[in-house]
Amino acid sequence: MRNNSLNILVGAIILTSTIAACFWLVFTPVEATITEEKSVPHPVSVIQVRPQQHTATITAYGQVAPYRKTNIVSAISGRLVQRSDVFDKGMRVVKGDLLATVEDVAYRSAVSQQKQELANAKLALMQEERRASQAKKDWERMGNKSAPSSALVLHTPQLDAAKARVHAAKASLAKAENDLRNTKITAPYDAAVISRNVAIGSYVSEGTVVGTIFGTDLLEVQLPLTEKQFSLLPIPPEHQNSVWKELPVKLSSVTTPEETWEGKLAAVDLQITKATRQRIAIIRISHPLTKVHPLLPGTFVKAEISGVSLENIYALPESSLTQQGAVWTIDSESTLKKVQADIKFRYQGMLYARLPNTSPLNIVVKPLGSYLVGTEVTPVSAEVAHE
Repeated sequence: MRNNSLNILVGAIILTSTIAACFWLVFTPVEATITEEKSVPHPVSVIQVRPQQHTATITAYGQVAPYRKTNIVSAISGRLVQRSDVFDKGMRVVKGDLLATVEDVAYRSAVSQQKQELANAKLALMQEERRASQAKKDWERMGNKSAPSSALVLHTPQLDAAKARVHAAKASLAKAENDLRNTKITAPYDAAVISRNVAIGSYVSEGTVVGTIFGTDLLEVQLPLTEKQFSLLPIPPEHQNSVWKELPVKLSSVTTPEETWEGKLAAVDLQITKATRQRIAIIRISHPLTKVHPLLPGTFVKAEISGVSLENIYALPESSLTQQGAVWTIDSESTLKKVQADIKFRYQGMLYARLPNTSPLNIVVKPLGSYLVGTEVTPVSAEVAHE
């Protein structure tokens, strides 16, 4: 009995405690605790650059072409009776080398006929000179003090005609001899044969193209330059015609960069092309086929010309430039700023530009399009390798 009373008492105490706890939870307000998260500035890769003096490098591209390219034409008509083995595509010839021979029977005959005509003309002249001399003596023997009323009396017109026939005969003989020489078709200069259009037995007429050659002593490259690139050439305008050839130009193959050559800046075209608004620089390369790596026409090359020296120029990685032509910098308070770049030239993966100030700057290497001016960031030093 006593145990039952104790159990009832304990149960009542537990129930009362539970009800009290529920009332406390329901009616006691809960204060929310807010934990403030600390923001961390976004890290960005930067390099520090200083303005320095840099020598501009003008880079342009062009295709190598022959400086001299000639269509070999026949100056006479006739049947081709001989062709030299060197007169074939891909062969090299030396100035004066015999390329082909046209049948010369008719031309040797013409030379003989003209020699005879010249001899006859000279004989006629000698005879007319004697007649003129005798006519003058006869006129003076007759006691005439003044000139005759007609020049025919002293045979003056006849003598002039005889002299003219001699001159004409000499000219005809010279032409016949020249035609005979032209039966031998020779190389006009040291060259490589591009094509041959005739074979033994072919009939050629005057003006027939028998083949095409290009000179092996000189090649050239025409480089399109913008006005900005032209302004970087180290040549005063008043002296440009006399010193262009002193400027060396480094050339390298676009497909095989290890193959390099040296040329000279020969001239710059004195007009601006309508289509591209550019000027053409003409580079010439001497004896291109004798180089360690022979330079051939048709090769696409990159040209590098050393230009003027520029002051207060920043050397920046290409990746630092935005599409709008600006670069992002980080100031002393680690906030982003954007400045416009005046690019002077580009070389080996770097761009060389003037910026609005001339102090050392922390340049963002790879800016994002979402950057905003004044954003706080964490600068991280980066290494930029030149290509």
